[in-house]
Amino acid sequence: MIEQYGLGRLFLGRLEHGADLLAELHRVCESESIRMGTLQVIGAVQRACVGFYHQREKRYQQITIPNPSEILCCLGNISFKDGKVFIHAHITLSDEEGNARGGHLMSETTIFAAEFQIQELQGKVLQRHEDSVTGLALWSQGA
Repeated sequence: MIEQYGLGRLFLGRLEHGADLLAELHRVCESESIRMGTLQVIGAVQRACVGFYHQREKRYQQITIPNPSEILCCLGNISFKDGKVFIHAHITLSDEEGNARGGHLMSETTIFAAEFQIQELQGKVLQRHEDSVTGLALWSQGA
């Protein structure tokens, strides 16, 4: 599946200290009516929650990182799932010694300071549906 997209609006901003990172990104998308796009975030978190997908079991393991961390990289995309905006993002974090950890960005990641960039995309809105092979909500072939 390959789709072609044009560039829409470009958003830059700062997210609220103490807020949930994933919820704040959702809030921006909802408030600006962003339906498709790519995103990047840099900054730091007070604590994080990431996921690791167990392929055989077809389930996410939630991993809590309780200590403050720098956001080395947070990349993702914006599409739709079950009629709502869906953000799929991965995050890499660094501890005070420079050790990196990361995974699928999950709720309960608390912002210390975060700046974001969202590039809106124009074109057919991709829809996510459960893939029977992987068990993941992936972009549908017939989207």
